Amino acid sequence: MKIHPIPSAAEEDYLKFLYLLGGQTPDGRVRTRQLASELGVACPSVTKMLKRMAERGFVSYQRYQGATLTSHGERSARATLHHHCLWEMYLHHQFGMSWDAAHHEAERLEHVLSNQLGDRIATHLRSARHSLEDAAPPEVLKLVAIERDRSASDRSQAGEIR
Repeated sequence: MKIHPIPSAAEEDYLKFLYLLGGQTPDGRVRTRQLASELGVACPSVTKMLKRMAERGFVSYQRYQGATLTSHGERSARATLHHHCLWEMYLHHQFGMSWDAAHHEAERLEHVLSNQLGDRIATHLRSARHSLEDAAPPEVLKLVAIERDRSASDRSQAGEIR
């Protein structure tokens, strides 16, 4: 069994944007310039990071062609997005933070959420009957919809949906 590296916080940010932007293209490829614009960094910095992430098995990168997520990179991106959504919902519902404020806090907290705590937050939100669709801003709903579509597609390809 191959042991995959754990992404750094900076790598998780790149993975998250690669996942979201790649979902908007037929081949999942994201150009360096597009990623630089979304992250607010210089193109050479993006190129350096993508090369590093390719060496670590998170992306497939080709010079002048951009990058696509590997299966390991996609799993890591989805986990980061899941953590982000959990934090947003928890902060909004538990502490009454605005969605905008919760989003900014979630940007920092998404990198430090363990699976165990994430499961407890999800259980709490379900038991409190918080419905994401009732109050979430469009950006959060879009993330959740993308995740649901990809999860359903993955299960369908694995033969889990009948």
